[in-house]
Amino acid sequence: MEKLFVFILMLILLSCKGQKSDPLALDDSTYTINKEKILQDANKTILEKYIEPFIDSINNAVDEPNLPKFLSDKQFDYKHRGIWVSPHNPISVRTQIINRVNNCKALLIIAKSGNDDYKRKPEIKDNLIPPFSDLSFYDLVSRRISILDCY
Repeated sequence: MEKLFVFILMLILLSCKGQKSDPLALDDSTYTINKEKILQDANKTILEKYIEPFIDSINNAVDEPNLPKFLSDKQFDYKHRGIWVSPHNPISVRTQIINRVNNCKALLIIAKSGNDDYKRKPEIKDNLIPPFSDLSFYDLVSRRISILDCY
């Protein structure tokens, strides 16, 4: 039994000896890690990481057919309330997203789209009232266009 333990211990030590001490080493051509991206992500909050794909989907829209479908979801804040810190302290996920969009062209496409779904306001649910629940996605986009002076 003792010999088996020593043998297993030696195998572990030998396998560890072959490993590089820097797990982020960039010399392995089959597996490259971008250290800068890792550091950028490390400085982001959970909310920022969560909403980043939504922001990118708007920023990358080049025409109306490529606008993200979630813009039509008037209950978006409620469907994403898992990201709220507390149900007693709701946040407007929609506002967090729109306030980080920086592509004026995409914002103007939304504003000029004529899609009435973008103009629907959320319905209050479970007596939880997120900030800006009196505004639709369209209203939030219009405010952002004004702030960025996109005209």
